[in-house]
Amino acid sequence: MKTGATFLPPGPTVLRAADRSPAPWRNGGGSTSEILLRRHPTEAGAFDWRLSIARVAADGPFSRFPGVDRALMALDPGGLHLDEEGATVALAQYGVHCFPGENAVASTGVTVETLDLNLMWRRDRRRGTLTEHQVSGLETVSTGTAELAIVLLSGWLSCRDGTGPWIPLAIHDAVLPAPGTRLQLIGRGRVALARVLPR
Repeated sequence: MKTGATFLPPGPTVLRAADRSPAPWRNGGGSTSEILLRRHPTEAGAFDWRLSIARVAADGPFSRFPGVDRALMALDPGGLHLDEEGATVALAQYGVHCFPGENAVASTGVTVETLDLNLMWRRDRRRGTLTEHQVSGLETVSTGTAELAIVLLSGWLSCRDGTGPWIPLAIHDAVLPAPGTRLQLIGRGRVALARVLPR
């Protein structure tokens, strides 16, 4: 997998969408491009939290992740329909659905490929939220005590840590502000905010 980032210590890290390589799902129903993975400090091969973009190409089940909670955001205008444990979930564009990773969840009614943003976190170690936000003009985002990833979904934006140069963003680029800092965003665009806190 290709990796690439723009580092401006102690400022933000930018993870470029152009540097990601998609990996196919085991069931062949789509592919996933990993944005960020925070590994578990002691369990080999396990993660504390993970952020990715999935391309759903057909109806079919999602992988199960015991002990993990998930938040899924539909990215395309047509939204996304899911079946969770026999119940229908209809997501409009930028709608978010949270569910336990143990649940049986499947995409339904897929006629054209569609994208969704996925945030997953270990239930015993972390708690997370996934929301969308419209930026118009100049805004400041504070990380507080959370680990924060900001993903540009539409429009055009640049970011900086308040003292450094402006960094232009492309669609689906992700920005990781330094912990305990304030990130400035300027432009007009829609972003996803993935926040993860210690349990």
